[in-house]
Amino acid sequence: MYLQQVGRALRISPGKDCALVLDLVGNVGRHGLPDADREWSLEAKPRNQRERGDAPRLRRCKQCGKINRPHAISCTSCGAALVTPLERREIEAELARIDRERIEQIKSMDYTDAMAWAGASEERLRQVALARNYKVGWVQYRLRELGVA
Repeated sequence: MYLQQVGRALRISPGKDCALVLDLVGNVGRHGLPDADREWSLEAKPRNQRERGDAPRLRRCKQCGKINRPHAISCTSCGAALVTPLERREIEAELARIDRERIEQIKSMDYTDAMAWAGASEERLRQVALARNYKVGWVQYRLRELGVA
């Protein structure tokens, strides 16, 4: 019923350019954001077999109070960080592991393969430059060479 009510307010119609949904009882926390991906089915479970807490935990910004998607890293309204210190350490550790593996892969490639892998992606070109100890301006030079920058 919550999704049906919010859906009515969000439905596009002539002369309407916005909607204000006041969630005074916390339905967003129970059911998730109205535009979240859902698996729809006509097969309903009996009330006593329904699982509580199916909706992923949303993130509330401590700066502005906006509710953000469950996996948001920063607030979409004010840009404040939503990641906890523990999550940040886990993310940094995983990125460091991935970076080490990627650098080893790039080092093992010859120049032609590395350029084919990087293509016109600035991020990938930066990884190639890091792995091969190229000078700071090499990425921009390569992008100009490819006609991207």
